[in-house]
Amino acid sequence: MALPSGLRTALDPFLSPELAAIIGGTSLALLLVSLVAIPWLLCRLPEGYLVDEPAERHGLAKRVFRNTLGGVLVLLGVLMLVLPGQGLLTIFVGLTLLDFPKKREWIKRVLSRPSLFKVINSMRERLGHPPLRAEPSPDHDEPASRLPLQ
Repeated sequence: MALPSGLRTALDPFLSPELAAIIGGTSLALLLVSLVAIPWLLCRLPEGYLVDEPAERHGLAKRVFRNTLGGVLVLLGVLMLVLPGQGLLTIFVGLTLLDFPKKREWIKRVLSRPSLFKVINSMRERLGHPPLRAEPSPDHDEPASRLPLQ
C-alpha cells in the first residue's frame, strides 16, 4: 500500500536504515540489561521483605538516586512494551524503587501471588539466595492483617 506523499515525507526520517539500526541496537541492549538487572534486583531483596517492616529511611541523596533510577526503569519498561524486552517486569522493578504512598502493600500484593512467588523463589534459589518468606517468622508477633495478600 502506497503512503500519501505528505505522510511519506513526514515519515522519511523514521524509515531510514540508520534509525532502524539504532532502534534494534537499543532494543537488544535493553533486553540484555533487563535479563541481568532484574534477577540481580530480585536477589537483593531481603528474605523477610514481604513480612517485615521497612528499614529506616535513607538519606536524601540515596532517595533521589533511587527515584531517578526507578523513573528511568519505568520509562524503559514502557519502551519495552513495544520493543523487545521484559517491559512489564522492568516497569514493576522501576515502581519498586520509586517512593509513593501504599507502595509496600502494593508490592506485597503483587509478589505474593502464588505463581509469581514460586518463580521468584526458584530464581533466588538457583542464584544461591534464601527464598522470600510469605509469612512472618516465629519471632514476629504480627497480626494476620499484616500478612501478604493472596
